[in-house]
Amino acid sequence: APPFTGNGTWSTSTETLPHPSVNQAAILDEGNSRILVFGGQQYYQLGSELLEYDISSETWSVITASGVTPPALTEQASAYDASTGKWYLFGGQSYYYVSNELFTLDTTTGAETWSEWTGTTIPEPRKGGSAVFDDLSQKFYVIGGQGYYGLLDDIWSLDVATSTSSNAVWEEVIAGGTAPVRTESTATLDPDYGAIYLIGGQSYYQLADDVACFDLDTQTWMVASLTGDALPPMKGASSTWSDYIGGVIVTGGESYYRLIESVYVIRPSDACVAEVTEVNITSGTILPVYGGSLLHDSVNREAILLGGQSYYQLSPNISNFTP
Repeated sequence: APPFTGNGTWSTSTETLPHPSVNQAAILDEGNSRILVFGGQQYYQLGSELLEYDISSETWSVITASGVTPPALTEQASAYDASTGKWYLFGGQSYYYVSNELFTLDTTTGAETWSEWTGTTIPEPRKGGSAVFDDLSQKFYVIGGQGYYGLLDDIWSLDVATSTSSNAVWEEVIAGGTAPVRTESTATLDPDYGAIYLIGGQSYYQLADDVACFDLDTQTWMVASLTGDALPPMKGASSTWSDYIGGVIVTGGESYYRLIESVYVIRPSDACVAEVTEVNITSGTILPVYGGSLLHDSVNREAILLGGQSYYQLSPNISNFTP
């Protein structure tokens, strides 16, 4: 592939979201060329339907999955295991409580099935937490968020290789370094150097102005060593890993008194060491949002942004970023 030049373009589909929402959970099922969306805050209610967007035909449909359906939720932490086709969703805000329930979706086309996983040791209830899935260790990580009594600084792992729906094997990671205390961050796993980048977020008195990084090898938190362009303090940003670029794509989010429409690329050169580039957009624009979903399509070498809250409305748009 040609090297990343620091340039990019935006284009927006004529198709829109049937139910615009913010802080929804979404994944890209590349094998079936579709996006799945669940939950989120809509205008007058929380999302409770499982929606499918067919990328090829640009059409939406509602999937009626079997099994134990999650309640209507927003701000849940979710990540997708592409090798098994399982989608993991933990916690979130329902109408009357903050959840610590774990649901999985078997995404087999035509046989989608929800399951609720239970265990004896589970993370405490939270909303606004972050999550990643590590293909190498087969672990689902949940990081921080906001509980009933304040912000959380913990990190938990679920060993999906040994877990079952009746015995979810959770373990609280005893991490070195100084753990970040924040909610509404966005987390992305760097699979090349084995590190989790936790970008932005709301602490007690300010927005996070650094990027926290968790080294999976040493199990240690540190502030990422970044060169290049500066990332603004933000919360509610969206991010995704791009194999094509070899780095993290970040866009959106809310800074002090404004929404962010810039796109940033974080390209690691070692564990928790990276260069930041503010992308020069050569054509196209987007509606700036926070709480949207950013998904990477490696087949078409583009990132897809959908949903989120803009200044005076929820965004109905599906936009494509091409580096």
